[in-house]
Amino acid sequence: MGRHTDPAVIGSRRAAVLTVTASALLVAGGIAVLRSAGDARIGPTQPATPSMTPSVTLSSDVSEPGRTSTTSPTTPPATTTRSAAITTPPTGPSPRATVTVASGPTGTPSASLAPTAPAKPAPPPRAGVSRQVVALVNVERARAGCGPVASDPALTRAAQRHSDDMAARGYFSHTGPDGTTFADRIRAAGYAGDAIAENIAAGQTTAKAVMKSWMGSADHRADILGCTYRDLGVGYATGGTYGTYWTLALGG
Repeated sequence: MGRHTDPAVIGSRRAAVLTVTASALLVAGGIAVLRSAGDARIGPTQPATPSMTPSVTLSSDVSEPGRTSTTSPTTPPATTTRSAAITTPPTGPSPRATVTVASGPTGTPSASLAPTAPAKPAPPPRAGVSRQVVALVNVERARAGCGPVASDPALTRAAQRHSDDMAARGYFSHTGPDGTTFADRIRAAGYAGDAIAENIAAGQTTAKAVMKSWMGSADHRADILGCTYRDLGVGYATGGTYGTYWTLALGG
């Protein structure tokens, strides 16, 4: 799942890239991590942060390198979305129009791939959870030599709406049942930064647990440690199949 980024892209040309990852299920250590489809990333390509965690990725390239990936534990699925450089923020479902699938099926994970969630402890209250995730993200970024990210109201709105929607409508994907993408949600919330990315996860009951899941996946880790990003929004909702739904929106 190697990163394919070109630092020269930032100073020269920009393009819109959307990559779609096939659905797969990875079971390890008693936790089912669902690698869901719909991963995409929009924004300036950024220096790759070394990652030691292997993962599986299907990527597509339209005009600049870009890619996608998704992860999840046996109960907690986790997935990521990312983007490639653009000069003008897309409006509406434009990223979907540029999709080129390299290989594998597209679409939301099928019901047959979704792990059966065992009984879990009661989820924590929403209050304070977002701050904990932001703090943990900045700890990891500091270790990697990147500057901190700050909570952004627009990204927070987009992330919270997506977590609420997944819990309410019983799905787990970067793409909503109505076809809206993470880019659509972030732009609709009013965020105008050129670089945006999204990680999602489900089933983890603490901020520490969801961060462990994301940092254990090469692509999720790359988003969190992307030095291009300076803004962050966290969404957390309870209910649905997995009990908890997490969304991490990044921008820069």
